[in-house]
Amino acid sequence: MFYVPDGTIMCGFYECEDCGERFLDLRIAPMMICPYCGEVPDMEIGPDEEMPTAVETAMLLEVVEGDDVMLNVSSAVYSSPDAGTHDVAVAFYLTGDDAGNYNLLSSSGTTGVIEPLTLGIENVSIVNSKVYDGNKSAAFTQNGEGNLVGVVADDVVTFTATASYYDENASSDTAKRVTVTFTIYEQDGKHNYNAPSPLTKYAYITPKQLYISGFEIDTTKVYDRTTNVIVRNNGSLDGVVSGDESFVGVSHTVNYYDFNTGIDKPVHANFVLTGSKKNNYKAP
Repeated sequence: MFYVPDGTIMCGFYECEDCGERFLDLRIAPMMICPYCGEVPDMEIGPDEEMPTAVETAMLLEVVEGDDVMLNVSSAVYSSPDAGTHDVAVAFYLTGDDAGNYNLLSSSGTTGVIEPLTLGIENVSIVNSKVYDGNKSAAFTQNGEGNLVGVVADDVVTFTATASYYDENASSDTAKRVTVTFTIYEQDGKHNYNAPSPLTKYAYITPKQLYISGFEIDTTKVYDRTTNVIVRNNGSLDGVVSGDESFVGVSHTVNYYDFNTGIDKPVHANFVLTGSKKNNYKAP
C-alpha cells in the first residue's frame, strides 16, 4: 500500500468500488469517503496494481464542514529517470469555491518505483540446418541476430543473441526446436531495461558423413564357390566428432559380384555403423 509522509496507515491511494474513481486520501480519520460519489471506497491500491497518475484528485487533511475545497495533484516527479526505487516529489494545488480560504503548507513527498522496460526484438533469423557436430549451438544468418525494439531515444543499449538446439543429436527428417536468448548491455552499467523474451525457432541437424581409411583386402583368392573376400585390415573411421569415438563403430561385408573365377572382378564393400550414436552419422 502507498503511504504519505506522515506514516499513518489510514492515508493512501483508494479506488471507489461504486464509481471506479481513484483518489489520494490524506485525512486522518476512521473512515474514508469517495469525493466523487460519497460512498466508502474499496480497499487501498496495493503495490502490484497501477499507481494513480499525478493528475488524480487528492483529499485535504482538514476542511471546514460545508466548504467547497479540493486538493489536486499538479505534478509528481521522480528524483531519477532510471529504473529503481526513488523519491517522488508531489506538488498540490487547491480548487473550489472556498479554496481561497486555505493555504497549502508544503508539497508532499513519497517514494515510487520505475520498473525496467522490457524490450522487443525483430528480424531474428537462424540458419536452416547444420551438420552434426556434437553440440547444441545454432548459427544465425548474416545479420540474423535481430534488432532491439523499444529503446528510448538517446539511450545506448547493445545486445548479444545465442541460439541453441533442444539437443545435439541429428534428426534430418524432423525440425528441432531452437531457443534464441538475448543478453543486453546498457551504458554506464544501468539497468533500465529487461532483455527481450526468448524466441523459438526450428531447424535441422543432419548426420555427418564418415569415411574409412586403411581398409585392405586380398586382391586374389582360390575359387571356393563363395563370393567372400578376405579382409587384411579393417581400417578406421575418419570424421567422428571428438568424444564420440567410444559410441560409434563400424562393421562390414565384402563380396565379389559372383563366385566365378576371373580377372579384375568387381568387389563390393558395405559398411554399417554401430553404437549408441550411430544415427548421428552416415556410414562410409
